[in-house]
Amino acid sequence: MICNCKEIFKLKIMLDEANIPYEFFNYCYKHNKETEFIENWQIVVPNSSETIISIVEGVGTYGYIEDKLEIQGLLTEIEKEFDCIVGCLSAKEVYERIIEYYSKSNGTW
Repeated sequence: MICNCKEIFKLKIMLDEANIPYEFFNYCYKHNKETEFIENWQIVVPNSSETIISIVEGVGTYGYIEDKLEIQGLLTEIEKEFDCIVGCLSAKEVYERIIEYYSKSNGTW
């Protein structure tokens, strides 16, 4: 099962253009058969000591059918009350959270 993952690549381009540091991972797992694979993608935005936000897209993530992103970190106070992850976000929505964090941290990671 290969995900039609476009949003994670849109976000990757946005981060590159803004010179925001991140790590990018591709995970490909064997499924039931030797020739079937499940593909997932992850972006991790760090600061100097810890992960600020982890963004994933792929089979099994919240929103993968709609080509949306799932995040852990940079949640709103209301989101934190209900869960530790949030799904079904666009690349733009995730990017805005990262930029907001960056501006509050005075441009330092």
